[in-house]
Amino acid sequence: MWVLGAAVGGHYLTRGWVPHDAGSLAQSAERVLAGELPHRDFDDIYTGGLSFLHALAFRLFGTSLLSLRLVLFAAFLAWLPAVYYVAGRFVAPLAAGLATLTAALWTVPNYSEAVPSWYNLFLAVLGVAALLRHLETGGRRWLVAAGVVMRFATASGVAVGPSEEGVSVGTSAPATVVSSAAATAVSSTAAICSG
Repeated sequence: MWVLGAAVGGHYLTRGWVPHDAGSLAQSAERVLAGELPHRDFDDIYTGGLSFLHALAFRLFGTSLLSLRLVLFAAFLAWLPAVYYVAGRFVAPLAAGLATLTAALWTVPNYSEAVPSWYNLFLAVLGVAALLRHLETGGRRWLVAAGVVMRFATASGVAVGPSEEGVSVGTSAPATVVSSAAATAVSSTAAICSG
């Protein structure tokens, strides 16, 4: 499923252009490259973290809108196994594979601008995967990993909701609170798989 999802995501990566999204993301990255700081030297429409990531993309791959999409594609590729892992905790492997393929087809191939909501989605699923791993192993490092992932999600754009609250509360509360937050965050995947 990963290879198929990667092939479809890669095929549609350069399709389309949304001037207001691509332009605002690229301008913020260029300003960071010029030494300016978001929210101090210019008004960034998001929290600022994504501007630094996109500035790094420009430095590594050149000042091109494709550079932003290459970073998005790398995050997309890292996200696909996490979707399978999370779905696989609730349904059979075949259904988890179908849920992963469905998720792959409904995301980046439909809108491949590197907007924060994609990174929030990817990081939220990675956070849920870490929470589920904690519930399976009891290892506190997985709680720490989930918390770190959720902080990166917040830095990339906007708050990510129930998963973030579950990590914040779950580090000092019983596992049932964490489990509840994880179940909330994966409800759409479970709904796809069960129907």
